Amino acid sequence: MAPVVLADLRVLTLKEIDDRVAQLSRIAVLGFGAAATTGTLLFTVQATSYSENPAVLIKFALILLAVANAALFASFNSKRSVTASLYICIWVAVLVAGRWVAFAE
Repeated sequence: MAPVVLADLRVLTLKEIDDRVAQLSRIAVLGFGAAATTGTLLFTVQATSYSENPAVLIKFALILLAVANAALFASFNSKRSVTASLYICIWVAVLVAGRWVAFAE
């Protein structure tokens, strides 16, 4: 999550994409791929109980929203500051939902 936040904060302060943002974005994509792979493996261990957990469903919905927001970020140059700040909020919500998984039934 750190490369995502750093890249988004840089976009918010510079209002443009530079080489550092592009490099951080590539690192974030690799990190997302690794997290998605390990998350899928962990989900398969108790797929039945996890699929009934509302926190897991909220987390998956937020991850899909984050991916859609990343696509919007790449598409719309004029709204990058809005999508960058929204992206940070979405990923914080994903972390909160992930922590909530253990406590939700």
